Amino acid sequence: MRNLNDKYYKALKAHERVVLSVEAEARGDDDELHRIKDTAPKKLYEQLEHEYVDTMMQLCTVSIAFESDMLSNALTFAWAFGSENSQLQVAAEKALQTIANLEAGRKRIFADLGVSTEAADAYGPKRHPVLEHLVSVAPEPNGDDDKEIERVGQSLPVVK
Repeated sequence: MRNLNDKYYKALKAHERVVLSVEAEARGDDDELHRIKDTAPKKLYEQLEHEYVDTMMQLCTVSIAFESDMLSNALTFAWAFGSENSQLQVAAEKALQTIANLEAGRKRIFADLGVSTEAADAYGPKRHPVLEHLVSVAPEPNGDDDKEIERVGQSLPVVK
């Protein structure tokens, strides 16, 4: 591109700057690319601490994911429960056990962050009454899902 005066570069709109940058990169014109970047308007932003915002967003996502997984298992349980088919009976038992494991894991993730059980139970989407009942009658967690749950907990950016 021909060498334009800096005042023209500074007057570029964001869209124009993007187009010119892509074209400069495609040509391998690093000098032009630097000039486009260096003359871009500078703005200062203030934001909440990234670790806080990111962790809260991930906790929300994790809560919804756990609830969704438990609801999926509740549906499996409801469909298979009471069947005379032995495979369906096993599926119902496995679904109820998975609900227990997921609920224990969800609570453990919050506990590892230092959140009380009461606050963890109140956080996230409102629980469906059928799932609430299944959680209350589910067996003790057996640890089958511990590795996956631990991985989810470790993915949260806040470290105590």
